[in-house]
Amino acid sequence: AIKFRRWVVPCAVPFMLAAVFASRRALQVPAAFSGEVAVASSAMQVDFHFRPVKPRTDYLVLAPLAAFVFLAVIALQSFGWRRLTSRLLADVAKDPRLVVPHSAVPWVARTPIDHWSMTALVALHEGRQPGKYFAFNDDATAALREGKIWLGEGHTISPAPGAAGFFDHRPLLERLTAEPR
Repeated sequence: AIKFRRWVVPCAVPFMLAAVFASRRALQVPAAFSGEVAVASSAMQVDFHFRPVKPRTDYLVLAPLAAFVFLAVIALQSFGWRRLTSRLLADVAKDPRLVVPHSAVPWVARTPIDHWSMTALVALHEGRQPGKYFAFNDDATAALREGKIWLGEGHTISPAPGAAGFFDHRPLLERLTAEPR
């Protein structure tokens, strides 16, 4: 499966470099001039007075600072998400049941990972033939009893793999039907 989070930093680097480039390029811009025109007489004698105007340089510090803050936020969120995902997957792996209920991981409450997509997240990490199923709520458990795989609010799929051959849940359902209740 494509791990899209690996692409966040490489996709963000051009924006960070552009911010640094734009701030450094401003140092090479010559000073702008502003002038005043004074008409001394009706003979149209024009007198110019120029004074250099310094370009704004406050963004010379702000642009790289904004790029650094962006990088820091993305990095911290990535590390936090990885920690939460690792803990969830470890708890699901430790649970002896084939269908792991949401109540088996009470620590997820009020964290960013506590979302209906946890079912799909666990299935994704389980691989092409998931060995366990994470039931986010009663709808997920009911769909499984009907022989369907619940992926989100009102969205179920067949346990058979799709056209690309991914996610064959049939062995899991066979083990569930063979398991004593």
